[in-house]
Amino acid sequence: MGVLFGLGSIAPWVAPYDPLAANVRIQLQGPSAVHWLGTDELGRDILSRLLYGAALSLRVGLLAVAVGMGVGVPLGALSGYYAGAFDLIGQRLVDTLQAFPGILLALLVAAVAGPRLEWTIGVLGVLSIPVYTRLCRGSVLQTKQLSYVEAARAVGCGEARVIVRHVLPNSLAPVIIQSSIQFALSVLLLAGLGFLGLGAQPPTPEWGSMLAQGRVYMRTSPHMVIFPALVISIAVLALNLVGDALRDALDPRGADA
Repeated sequence: MGVLFGLGSIAPWVAPYDPLAANVRIQLQGPSAVHWLGTDELGRDILSRLLYGAALSLRVGLLAVAVGMGVGVPLGALSGYYAGAFDLIGQRLVDTLQAFPGILLALLVAAVAGPRLEWTIGVLGVLSIPVYTRLCRGSVLQTKQLSYVEAARAVGCGEARVIVRHVLPNSLAPVIIQSSIQFALSVLLLAGLGFLGLGAQPPTPEWGSMLAQGRVYMRTSPHMVIFPALVISIAVLALNLVGDALRDALDPRGADA
């Protein structure tokens, strides 16, 4: 996973060809010494487009996770710490937001605002807010009962200091673990939206749109589908394995259970 997204982050320097450069004289060529993963219907190098697609997925995944954490973690922390009416109202808002299926919400946004990448990032971020809110709330509900939090209150620490310095830092382990899973889900959903034509628009190299373009030539040029599908599978699997490793490292008791 690190290699894939690492190469994607330096795609302009390691990609062998311009991902947008078309050459119809070499269209639909299979893998060769010149084009390692072959070319597409316009003669563009598939390896270069996959590398640039990795950069796009990395950027979108990070931004979606940042939006989800930036809104969900503070909301969950306040909801879990103060409880009462604030918790009730906050959780009902989260329930409302969670009631919208991801693809359906993306279709609605695309119908209203058009299929733009900025809106896709926003949708992916919004969809992850309920996950972070509930996760952080549950963790804070446990942490705020611990003795060192009571000791901080006893010595006169204000509630804001207690939350920021004592409760929240010790409640973030599940959030960090979930971030890897949310990253994988964002990559997968981005590919799904791209396949439906609701994500990055051509000629932008994006894994899902590459799959959509390649399915027309599946019988004659299967490499156009095989390599993007393989890269998506490897990226999602690797991110899930990273999440498992983080869980083992940050929550060994939960992993043993």
